[in-house]
Amino acid sequence: MSDRPPLKPLHPELIALKLEIFAKVSTEDLKKSLAPGQEHCLKARLDGTMLDGHHRVHVLRPGAKM
Repeated sequence: MSDRPPLKPLHPELIALKLEIFAKVSTEDLKKSLAPGQEHCLKARLDGTMLDGHHRVHVLRPGAKM
């Protein structure tokens, strides 16, 4: 079990166009884009608030609504 807090978006609203674009990207490519060292990798505060990557994480979550 991880002691990290769950990830949560910085803003509650998501941009529909970004979701639409990322929904067309393969799961593997989305995961790679979030990896450390990538230009727009997942960035989060210690409390789990995502600063970059929240649209891609949303698309990757099971049952995500676009």
